[in-house]
Amino acid sequence: MNPFYRTYFTLIFIFLLLSQAFPKTTYYSVDNSPEKTKNIETIYFSISDNYGIRKTDNYEHSSVSHYSWSVATIPEAPTATKSPNVDTVCEGQTLTLSNLTDNGGGTGNCEIEYRHSTDNGVTWTVWSTTPSSFAAVASDTNLIEIRKTCDGVGSGSSAASQYFWEVTAAPEAPTATKSPNVNTVCEVQTLTLNDLTDNGGGTGNCEIEYRHSTDNGVTWTVWSTTPSSFAAVASDTNLIEIRKTCDGENCGSSASSQYFWEVTTAPEAPTATKSPNVNTVCEGQTLTLSDLTDNGGGTGNCEIEYRHSTDNGVTWTVWSTTPSSFAAVASDTNLIEIRKTCDGENCGSSASSQYYWEVTAAPESPTATKSPNVNAVCEGQT
Repeated sequence: MNPFYRTYFTLIFIFLLLSQAFPKTTYYSVDNSPEKTKNIETIYFSISDNYGIRKTDNYEHSSVSHYSWSVATIPEAPTATKSPNVDTVCEGQTLTLSNLTDNGGGTGNCEIEYRHSTDNGVTWTVWSTTPSSFAAVASDTNLIEIRKTCDGVGSGSSAASQYFWEVTAAPEAPTATKSPNVNTVCEVQTLTLNDLTDNGGGTGNCEIEYRHSTDNGVTWTVWSTTPSSFAAVASDTNLIEIRKTCDGENCGSSASSQYFWEVTTAPEAPTATKSPNVNTVCEGQTLTLSDLTDNGGGTGNCEIEYRHSTDNGVTWTVWSTTPSSFAAVASDTNLIEIRKTCDGENCGSSASSQYYWEVTAAPESPTATKSPNVNAVCEGQT
């Protein structure tokens, strides 16, 4: 065989043997990156708009092909401002978001989606493109979440931004105890409340407010944080109302608790008729009163009381519910007084009505001188 051909075939044989022993492997990389992969599908890119894909084998043979993509970041979570922008609200307050900011990212058709929860995230409404706006529920923390969703390849939904409010019950009406704790009082009795109880609810700055009326609620004093304390007026029913007012969002004022007293006039002095109904009597005459009239006023247990004096009021018998009846004494003017006493709040005793008699001694036997002033006379003597 020609030595040239022998050498040629020998080199081909050796090349084939070497190819089997050292097979060619193809690698891909982005431009001249030292990171290579055998599978072009596993190449990852950073943001850019033009890429050179380098094809390299283990014999350092290489070539570069250029491709371009429009590449966007994944959707970023949108942000917003709470409305109202406070931590705690009262139930019923409308909760929503304002000042929405789309923070970019994503490709294709993109939308902001909303959902909310009224039980601290245990249950949620479905995601919706309709902005969340709902009345706060006082069961637990109320929340709104927003996210951005895009239908571009590889986009999907962003992380969610979450906004929450603590929700309290509306202010509850406070309670108290009347002082005095009775239904009816006499005029001028001081009326007020004590043992105040705050029954909760509300947020922000909360205060107990008071007002009162002395004409059965036709007119009222203005609401004030100063506790009501006033002299009862006997025009009509007197009342005190209390409520709780908070300046937290949607809190306002509670219903009011009302306390009332019926107010009567003070006991009026009773009247009667003297017996005997004359100005002067002789000693020994029985003196008393008849036709007693209770002129009203007072509350509680009421009684007519009596006392009398036989020395023009220097000394008196003790007051008693037993009607005065006594023998006139001829030392001086004799008197009977009567009054009405009630044990209702601030009633006490009325002024007294006084009745009197001038008392004289009984008639004395008259005396004279005999004429003639002798012990014996003859018949016919004048």
